[in-house]
Amino acid sequence: MRGDSLPIMTGPTGRLAALTEAAAIILLDFDGPICNVFNTRTAARVGSDLRRMLAGHGVDVAGELAPLALLEATTRLAPHLAGEVEAALRVVELEAATGAETTLGAFDVVRACVHTERGLAIVSDTSTEAIHAYLRRRDRERYFAPVIGRDGADPALPTALARAVEALGTDCLFVSATATGVAAARQAGITAIGYATKPGAAERLTDAGAQVVIDALHDLAHAISTTRLRRNELPWIDSTGGPLVVVPASALPHWHGTGDLFRANSDSDDWGDYGRACGVDGYAGLIPVGETKALVLADEPAATTYLADSRTFVRWISARSEADLISLVPQAIESAAWETVGEWLLTEPVEMFDSTLVGTDREAAPRLAITVEPGTYEVRTAHIEPDEVTAMVLAQLVPKAPSASTQVADQLI
Repeated sequence: MRGDSLPIMTGPTGRLAALTEAAAIILLDFDGPICNVFNTRTAARVGSDLRRMLAGHGVDVAGELAPLALLEATTRLAPHLAGEVEAALRVVELEAATGAETTLGAFDVVRACVHTERGLAIVSDTSTEAIHAYLRRRDRERYFAPVIGRDGADPALPTALARAVEALGTDCLFVSATATGVAAARQAGITAIGYATKPGAAERLTDAGAQVVIDALHDLAHAISTTRLRRNELPWIDSTGGPLVVVPASALPHWHGTGDLFRANSDSDDWGDYGRACGVDGYAGLIPVGETKALVLADEPAATTYLADSRTFVRWISARSEADLISLVPQAIESAAWETVGEWLLTEPVEMFDSTLVGTDREAAPRLAITVEPGTYEVRTAHIEPDEVTAMVLAQLVPKAPSASTQVADQLI
């Protein structure tokens, strides 16, 4: 065991916070910290297929090696076949990535990086094509710059990390679930955090040089979010990962968040009002609550504020600073390709908060009280990227013009 390494951490620690405090850029390995490309059964099948391919060329690779380990063995034993094996592996990686299960807590880390203005990149020995295929599933590519994956037969993580350091510098922290990744990070001169999810993994990662080993990405997200905090002038409301909801004051007693059944039985499909909010497609939607409607700010677990002068909810996807983001909102409003969500009749103030919460529980988490002039509004939404580093989602309330008959009636009165 290395002298500067620590045992596995099951919660945020001073050591983990100190390491993240010093990092301006978080590098994530793809397989493990972002998603599981192959489950155990699929990995075994892919490995068996690749071994048969090699056997057909007279190359016998002993042992039950993982797919990438087989590619590495091929580059040593039969380099003339490495391109063929890599191409076959790339095909199955691409197929697997389109349905890969996201690692629990992965996008808590993403959100924490956005909120603390850290850079975020993926560095991996998984094929670049497969990584992009996964990220495109829900428009996640904009969070990661750059994405450095395997672009040829050389699967070595040291090569990919060297490219990352050349592009980004050494003020980085690399999170990997493999001893190979941890060792490559130490070789590149950057901080290495091990992510252990299997028995014996913590010891292997520590021996490889991990300065801290974690078993939950939520711990990393917490350490990131509580260090290098950005200084904002506006009130921003966060969620725990799901939608935010904007509820009229009289309907707050009717918003029950996740519901009692969900809290008592996590296997239940009854997620209460939170489940209804999660069912909203697109960036926003209106759903019934009490005798009125609530506005759901969906899709992205992004910090959100409200600009009264333009009646706009601004969702912070990425930006160097609050000032940069807000300064681009007028331009974004003008250039947006708007989609109409529906009409919303407002007669009273509203409150914005995490949709998991009970409407009347004001002690649970921050919320934002908003006063809007009574009237009927068209709710419209758009995703805008004003420049290469800024992205936001807007939901704007546009007053509906009174009909001609209403105007005549007003004149008669």
